[in-house]
Amino acid sequence: MRIKVNNNNDLNINLIFPTGLVMNRVAAYFLFPSVAKQNGVIITRKQAVAFVKAIKDYKRTHPDWKIVEVESANGEIVEIKL
Repeated sequence: MRIKVNNNNDLNINLIFPTGLVMNRVAAYFLFPSVAKQNGVIITRKQAVAFVKAIKDYKRTHPDWKIVEVESANGEIVEIKL
């Protein structure tokens, strides 16, 4: 996962996280259902694991997939790639 922030000043931020650290079976099994429940979404552990597997499979076929791309009125750009 790559988070990239570019603003008008000379401050540009690039954060790189291994996808395996963010999207793994342990996080899907324990973390995702509890976070989803706090936000009012009911998801089973089996569904969370299947969701993570589908995202990882999609990433393999589309390596430059942008999850979020936002540009502000000031010209600041935020991109999150998986």
